[in-house]
Amino acid sequence: MTNSYKEITEDLQDIIEQIYKQEEFDRLLAYGRGLFSGLIEPVIVDKEAELDLDRLEFTDEAYQMLSKYLLKNRELKQVVVAKPCDTRAIAFYISENIIARDNLIVVGINGCPGIKDNTACDECDSKNPVIADYTAGNLMPEDEFAKDKSDLKYLLSEENQVTRKNHYTKEFMRCTQCYACRDACPVCYCDHCFVESNQPVWLEAGSGPEEDMVFHLMRTMHMPGRCVNCGACEMACPEGIEMRSLTSHLYHQAREYFDFRPGLAVDQKSLFSDYNEEDPEPGFLQQEGD
Repeated sequence: MTNSYKEITEDLQDIIEQIYKQEEFDRLLAYGRGLFSGLIEPVIVDKEAELDLDRLEFTDEAYQMLSKYLLKNRELKQVVVAKPCDTRAIAFYISENIIARDNLIVVGINGCPGIKDNTACDECDSKNPVIADYTAGNLMPEDEFAKDKSDLKYLLSEENQVTRKNHYTKEFMRCTQCYACRDACPVCYCDHCFVESNQPVWLEAGSGPEEDMVFHLMRTMHMPGRCVNCGACEMACPEGIEMRSLTSHLYHQAREYFDFRPGLAVDQKSLFSDYNEEDPEPGFLQQEGD
């Protein structure tokens, strides 16, 4: 069974206090109650600054991916409180040499009870951290969350192509191209995003049906083998666009065809660099409805 938010919070406060006494580091990234908003927010504190341990808290509102915040100061030694999906993003960073393992002290959350309104938590297959130096909460037995994913359906797979195109055209028309989905995604970290390129121009300025479709389809094409299925994109979208149906479809396709889930180990090869002659070859050979 999962741990309670209260148990995890108490463990986190004890662990952070211990780390402050025993470890050398530059900065702490954790969750806490906002001083003015009253909401659960990222708390980023330098070691030399005063820290109110009682302010640290983990609740079902801790939707932000603190793993993404690590990238802004990757040269520092950072302590980070990490949900299991965060630890997968961190393992992915290390596997791609984006950040050095020696610059991290990871406080992982065991038996994560999930985040409110995040549909990714309903199908989570990583309830324990894959990488951690300290852990809060009790380890959750894998057989309690290693669910059968065969009944999951995305991308309107029962519908034909015309219906799917009409559905997503209508869905993406709500997009204002604020790029909150990109900015919230822990594995969207290119220094220069294609949407901002002017040589060549992939995307015209402004929002419109064609531009919105191009943005979401091109972003989705970057996700196979990278998306850790955390749901941060959908949680960040101010228009409530169901973009997870695209990325989750590819996530589960990679799992089904290649037994691949990104971010499970720091030495994991990428999906497209680990080729086997026995691998199935889905794609354009798929039939309608696959």
